[in-house]
Amino acid sequence: MELRRARPVHRGALSLFLALVALVAASCSPAASPPPTTVTTPTVPGGLLLDTQGTVSVAVSSLPTNFNPSTPAGDNSVTQMVMEQVWPQPFITTPTFQLETSGLLQSAEVQSVSPLTVAYVINPAATWSDGVPITAADFIYAWHEHLAHSASLPNAGLVAGYRDIASVVGSKGGRTVTVTFTQPYSAWQTLFADLAPAHVGERDGWTTAFQGFSASRVVSGGPFEITSYVPGRDLVLSRNPHYWGPPARVAHIRFVVVHSSGSVAASVQGGQISVGEIDASSYPPGTWGDGLVGARPTATTPGGTAPGASVPSTVSWSGFLTNHLWQLCFNLADPATAERAVRLGIEHALDRSEIVADSIDLVDPRVPAAISRFTLVGESYGGTGAAPQRAPALYDPQAALADFRTAGYLPAPDGLLRHNGSGTPLRLTLLEPSGQWAVDQAGLVIEAELRAVGVSVVTEKAPLATMLSSRLPEGRYQLALAPFAVSQSAVAMAPLYTDPVLPTALTSDQGVGTTAWSTTDPPATEPGATATGAVTRDVLGLNDPVVTGLFASAMGELNPPQGLTDLEKLDARMWEEADTIPLFQSAYDLVRSVRVDNVSESPTAAGIMWDAQDWAILKQPASSRQ
Repeated sequence: MELRRARPVHRGALSLFLALVALVAASCSPAASPPPTTVTTPTVPGGLLLDTQGTVSVAVSSLPTNFNPSTPAGDNSVTQMVMEQVWPQPFITTPTFQLETSGLLQSAEVQSVSPLTVAYVINPAATWSDGVPITAADFIYAWHEHLAHSASLPNAGLVAGYRDIASVVGSKGGRTVTVTFTQPYSAWQTLFADLAPAHVGERDGWTTAFQGFSASRVVSGGPFEITSYVPGRDLVLSRNPHYWGPPARVAHIRFVVVHSSGSVAASVQGGQISVGEIDASSYPPGTWGDGLVGARPTATTPGGTAPGASVPSTVSWSGFLTNHLWQLCFNLADPATAERAVRLGIEHALDRSEIVADSIDLVDPRVPAAISRFTLVGESYGGTGAAPQRAPALYDPQAALADFRTAGYLPAPDGLLRHNGSGTPLRLTLLEPSGQWAVDQAGLVIEAELRAVGVSVVTEKAPLATMLSSRLPEGRYQLALAPFAVSQSAVAMAPLYTDPVLPTALTSDQGVGTTAWSTTDPPATEPGATATGAVTRDVLGLNDPVVTGLFASAMGELNPPQGLTDLEKLDARMWEEADTIPLFQSAYDLVRSVRVDNVSESPTAAGIMWDAQDWAILKQPASSRQ
């Protein structure tokens, strides 16, 4: 059942480009937001009633410690989920990768591209929950603070956008905001997300104002406000009585700390939790229900929580793919993997389809072998439709042997590749995270396929957090299986391949600070990676001017088809150089009570909270819906 209502958003008009000499500026047609309405007890098709005073409980692994997502302490998925519905979001991303304006804006129009000038018109009714109007002052404050804290902010690409702004000017009582850029910036819609209240931040500080919870400081400008916070235990969002738009359908959303996937499944099955997420990549097939992501278990007998146990029919299971792309990456500062011919040999020796079939496919048959480093499965790019993914011709064991021969390694009688055929064997170390079932299986297939051509592989395991926080940025690896954060924006992905953190990769004429999107993070550190759960900086030691130039082009490209062409060129270049080998996206199970409807995933850090104001609780038990 879908209970979606019309929202004050405008689809398919957020891209802009130059066609020959004509300026085509995409814009969002103005549409007044509906006035606040009294929450009633509506019915839906079939006469089912909605519980508008009910609570949806969401299982999370932790709670925010700082409520500003644009600070190091607030840069994590849980904080983003909580604040998605508390602070205003000028734009949101739907599960189908479409950008939409939210109820905050009446319109967002590109006025010109030389210079790039964007006019935002704020809903005249928009106010913070303490009664202060939301105005251009909040946009100006966000701009200034992102510049002031650029060295410590997690998203280097986003910081580059704020650096490209020449001015932010308010007019018409502050309800119109005109932003002028020094140069074209393709991801202008990503700016000003999680808009912080300037009147609070200016008084108490960008970071300190939102450290810990205080109702007078963490004020709301969205459909919900925070009404209860018990550190380490739970947090409650309640319908914001001062919100100017349509009221949320549920009265409360309660975030409850649940530490393990087994506890999440048990809590949802037992009715203590309404919605939870389980990392399907971490568990063998058959652990949950029928073991397949995206296939609802057919068992009708309420059961326990042991692996393979039956699942109550009152629980809905659905699968989704995250924006984390697992890749086999190379340390380009290591003598062995710095050799291009060795990397090409590995690239040609690996049958990625077989790797996927024997790992993630066993828990989610929908997951294909990743082809592009820059687009996700089903992603549309700039409103142009699904981004094409062209499969490169890679798997070729004979080509692999030729590559290794170029690097000086020949087959020896013992079946190993040895230097000049009789010297030192080619032995490599593969670093992979512990506790990741699908990744572990992928590593076993990689070992076997490389052994088939004579390469000996020794596997090392470490917790993913340790890999992201120290082993990868410090360069203590040769090969590594690691998740990379993929975004719709080339701006957000540029630091992954152009902002090097390996200390041995930095020289006097290359390294941090040499590109517009670089930060001043010290070498051997990657502050945002652990919170994000994925690589967010260049841990490869990549120093390719072709890659840097193509990213610069993509970042300034206002024509979406041309921007996609730049990404395709980038991808082709990285296949040619074998900088990384994309494998597959992560898979998750979304587990929920069937009484909770309209829950879906956005391919952003907002996750399930992207449209939580439209969640609905059915009063009838699940059996009445059959």
